[in-house]
Amino acid sequence: MNGYVLNDRAVVNAYGLIEDKRFVVGTDWDSSHPTPADQAAFLEAHSWDTFALWHLAVDEGAAEETMARHQFAVGDFTRVHRSALVRCVERARAGQHHVLEEAAQELLHRLDTKAGIDLGK
Repeated sequence: MNGYVLNDRAVVNAYGLIEDKRFVVGTDWDSSHPTPADQAAFLEAHSWDTFALWHLAVDEGAAEETMARHQFAVGDFTRVHRSALVRCVERARAGQHHVLEEAAQELLHRLDTKAGIDLGK
């Protein structure tokens, strides 16, 4: 099992973006997620610390300042994507990363509330 640790700063960042309504619903994360070229371009203009703000987990087994170290992306470096949060929940659940699953679920709930999405739960 990977040594994923919750990135608290990313959680706070995502909450802030959601509160500022900097999110998008209705996207397909498979076609909306940043490509490796997008990630490289972002890193040319920003620090690794800023890159990390867009990922809910740090893989402690991966080398510092590598893309592999930053896992569970929540958005496209501009907005949080609902589809990314759904993917984070699914991936965390499948890997039994309970802390990550709970954090992603809470962010998803907050986004749904802010967006006026009522799933009847």
